[in-house]
Amino acid sequence: MTTQTKMTSITLLILSMCFANIALADNCYDQSPQLVALADTYYDLEKTHVLTDDEQAHLAVFLDKLKGQWQGDAVSTTCAGSENNPRAKRNSATITAEATMLPNGSLRVRASKFDTRGKINRGERLDLLDIGHVFSFAFTDENQLTFSERFRRQNNNQSSRLTEVLYDIKVISDGLTLKRTYYTNGVLTGSETWMLDAD
Repeated sequence: MTTQTKMTSITLLILSMCFANIALADNCYDQSPQLVALADTYYDLEKTHVLTDDEQAHLAVFLDKLKGQWQGDAVSTTCAGSENNPRAKRNSATITAEATMLPNGSLRVRASKFDTRGKINRGERLDLLDIGHVFSFAFTDENQLTFSERFRRQNNNQSSRLTEVLYDIKVISDGLTLKRTYYTNGVLTGSETWMLDAD
């Protein structure tokens, strides 16, 4: 990775950290665009997106670009406070990650994150594009994919919550950005962006 590439990544990270807090605070607890578009059918988890042959072929080429070792930075924002007075809590971390393909065609990402504020190491595993949970899917261009996954998670009190994760993955030269936006029961509750370079 060249010095210029490093400087560009650092500049983009600083800008994203500056604006993420403001943008998310303004939008905390807003309804998911999918909920707005689908209304009550948003809660029907049987109607998943079925990839066409063209989408499957394009996806195979795209995922091949994501395989391998990555390192970089992550910034996350979490909504807190009341609906009438929301605020966004920000956190940052350095990250190393490895992406591999699974036999079912999904992508597994194993990551290690070092919280720069709390000085804590955390592991994370993402299994992306489990077709049974994908509800929207689109290529912006050959190097950018957006898709959403929805599933139910159990709460401690035996109730459940509907979780939606909107992914935006973009390959840039020898790096990539991976952004996740989180919705709980149809409202925005947080986001996280990874800015990675090939390791």
